[in-house]
Amino acid sequence: MSVVRPEVWKGPVPPSLFAHERLLAGGALTQALSWRWIFFAKVPIGLATIVLGKALIPKDNGLGLEHGVDWLGSILVTASLMTAVYAIVQASSHDWGSSQVLGFGAVAIVLMGAFLTLESRIEYPIMPLRWPRATHSPPRS
Repeated sequence: MSVVRPEVWKGPVPPSLFAHERLLAGGALTQALSWRWIFFAKVPIGLATIVLGKALIPKDNGLGLEHGVDWLGSILVTASLMTAVYAIVQASSHDWGSSQVLGFGAVAIVLMGAFLTLESRIEYPIMPLRWPRATHSPPRS
């Protein structure tokens, strides 16, 4: 005997909305064509997203590239994230406490620290660190 508990969600739409329909559509697609066609099912969604994005998102040129590109920041954040992913992947074949996993994890943390330090000190960073701080203080009463 199993206990059935109602699903709890916080949004207006339950997470399993249209789940059965997606399964049926996926089954029909694989039966009619082939299993490889499931990868093409996302193409119309991507195209619609591009069209709607161009229509609905206001154009903003931003800073542009006339101020230069933060190459060092780009290299540091990429190396940090790749090293972190490598450490996590290595944990499947080594123990989480192994020197290889901990070593690559430490390198990833050091690289991310170097990236954050660099971004806080240059004029045009790829990730401005001012976003966590409020741009203005509320008036005091």
